[in-house]
Amino acid sequence: MGQTEAAGALDALQKWALQRGLSPWDTDYAGLQFTTTGDPEAERRFRTRWARDEHPAPTPPPPRSPQPKVLAAAHAWECHT
Repeated sequence: MGQTEAAGALDALQKWALQRGLSPWDTDYAGLQFTTTGDPEAERRFRTRWARDEHPAPTPPPPRSPQPKVLAAAHAWECHT
């Protein structure tokens, strides 16, 4: 999906959410970039969650480790059939 299509989808989502009385909540996705350009306004639109005012703000996901985790086997692994 290109940026034009993504912008159109986000516009439609915003219109749908506002028609249903939902409010925007900005969510911090640390270390995650949604666009190739990193444009702050575009990034904000992708980070937005929608919820009713009477509900608490959605809980943001836990931060991810910046480094992948690697497992090391203590012994050779075998498949049993």
